[in-house]
Amino acid sequence: MRKRIVIANKVRFIIFMTCLILLLLTTTNIILNTNKVFSTTYQEYKTIVVNKGDTLWEIASNNNPKEEDVRKVVYELKVVNKLKSSYIRPGDILKIPKK
Repeated sequence: MRKRIVIANKVRFIIFMTCLILLLLTTTNIILNTNKVFSTTYQEYKTIVVNKGDTLWEIASNNNPKEEDVRKVVYELKVVNKLKSSYIRPGDILKIPKK
């Protein structure tokens, strides 16, 4: 004879199964989306000198001809100019990729 499994608390079982399914979906999503990388290879650059009051966000917005997401342009500026943070000072020289 086979031993029969009885679910004692249906609510607890449903919560457990929901959490298990969410965990599996999250893990699958992480595994499948690991190959997305922004490319920052450009051939031509223009240089600008940072003025007082300029921010990296403002520079990225003004130099965004394709109307891309500004966050992506800020990221590209940080990579191209080897910036560790978004802090820039007046007098800094930044390379702006031409697209």
